[in-house]
Order: sequence, then structure tokens, then C-alpha cells
Amino acid sequence: MKYKFYGCENELVRNSFARPTFFPHQKPVSFSKNFCEFFSKQFEGIFIRTTGILPSSKIGLIQPNRYNSPQLYEPGLVSKLNPVLWILPDYHDDISFCWQSKTGKIIKPTDEDFDEEDLECWIEGLKPDEYWKQVATEKKYILFK
Repeated sequence: MKYKFYGCENELVRNSFARPTFFPHQKPVSFSKNFCEFFSKQFEGIFIRTTGILPSSKIGLIQPNRYNSPQLYEPGLVSKLNPVLWILPDYHDDISFCWQSKTGKIIKPTDEDFDEEDLECWIEGLKPDEYWKQVATEKKYILFK
């Protein structure tokens, strides 16, 4: 089975960030098929190059899960998706996938038609050493009270 940080196989999977959350201030975000594939491919490439960590069943992206988390999507000349990197069993880290158009055009996650070559992408907030500690540690036992 090939793992991905974010899947685009079908509309339900592609729009997992579009589901309402427990946090009412968080606005859900829908992805077009093309943008989802662009985001998934770019995120994976940048993340692997920066951290050396491959996608697996132990690591993934989820919606912001705290009251003080930034909005999931911030549009602008530099647009951002602010998902949470989740490493099982209990590690969460706010990160930002950023993109900007070389020509100044604002590309939204719902856009179907855009020039990928016109976009520059990067990820802010990565902590590779911390992630390696999380994925390479022995089993953690979480006690339920």
C-alpha cells in the first residue's frame, strides 16, 4: 500500500479539510481535483526533501485541532494552508504550506485551472529533528483516566 500525506483519490477523501470541525472559528476548505493533486505532490516532495521522512500509517495531515490554531486557509499574494502534522500516537504540530504565483495571480484551493509552473511552494514551521524523535521512539503508552 502506498501512503500519502494527503489523498486525492475521490471527492470524499480530497475534501477531508472541508468537513466541519469542533472548533466553530475554523472555516472548512474544499479542494478542486487539480489543486489537491498539486498540493499533495508538492507537500510530499518538500516534506521528504526537508525531513527525510516518508509518508506512512503513522504520520499525516489533519485539520487544525486547537482554539489557538491559525485558520486552515489564508488567501493572499502568499497563500497558506495551515494543517496540523500528526504523528501517532499523540504528537501535533502546526505547519504552513505556502505558495505564491510568480506573476502575482492569487490561486485558491478551489481553482481547477492554473499553471503549476507559475507557483513557488514551501513549507514553514518544519522541525525535522523533533519529527525523527517522534517516529523513531519506542512505543508510548497513553493512560486513560
